[in-house]
Amino acid sequence: MFRSILLVAIGSGIAPCLPVILAQNTRISLFWSTRDPLTTYGDEIGGIIKALGSNAYIHNTTTMGRPATLPLVIQQYRDTDSEAVIVISKAKLTIKLVQDLEFIGIPAFGPIWDS
Repeated sequence: MFRSILLVAIGSGIAPCLPVILAQNTRISLFWSTRDPLTTYGDEIGGIIKALGSNAYIHNTTTMGRPATLPLVIQQYRDTDSEAVIVISKAKLTIKLVQDLEFIGIPAFGPIWDS
């Protein structure tokens, strides 16, 4: 469907992103905001993310505080020539981020949260 996507994962939202990253069917960029990623998620997941190289942005909320997610995601979307953004987070942030991105013309998707 898309040749390149930006995955946005907040905290444990990284888990459903891992199969997409490992499949290597699409060029993947990643924005991941979480607390102490290596301590919390371990070396194996850290290695998968590090393999993305410069296409991965990890925002450690313990040392960097909470990010201004929207401007960072917009910048990474543009810098990586992604065709769409996929957001995996809690309902409130997912809905807000998808709506804000769509409003400025960036194709964005996330869970529907209708059940």
